[in-house]
Amino acid sequence: MIKALTPDDIRTFLKRMSTAIELDQIHVDTLPPERFSPVYNDGMWRAWRRDHRVFIDKLLLTAVAIPPAMLRELTRIAITREPELIGRVVLELFAEVVSGSCPLGGVDSKDSLLGANQIQGCYLGGSLGCEGPFGFERRDVGADGAADYRST
Repeated sequence: MIKALTPDDIRTFLKRMSTAIELDQIHVDTLPPERFSPVYNDGMWRAWRRDHRVFIDKLLLTAVAIPPAMLRELTRIAITREPELIGRVVLELFAEVVSGSCPLGGVDSKDSLLGANQIQGCYLGGSLGCEGPFGFERRDVGADGAADYRST
């Protein structure tokens, strides 16, 4: 029997993502200017990394309240999908939220509608009300009654 993911597992995953983003910025800061393209926009990429970490912080606050059924679904997705697919979905979903492309508002906007329920929808990869390709979409309900997610 496979052990279902726990809120602690989700928190650990999110904290590691945040740390990886922070370490990436530290690495970039050590590079000499000649390593960058003339069109590289340092301020834009710093803000991008910062905003991703802000969104992760919001997700961390909701991890404790993830319902058991959602944790079971996340477990199923984690064991039945390729890690590269899951990584791509998370990256694209975060980019949609952080860029403000979602109708929920950007992570720093005062009118952001990112409440706990909408944020928890993020855990299932694309339930934030955004339209567009996530590389991973909910197609139907499978034979077991669980959501059927397939790569696009």
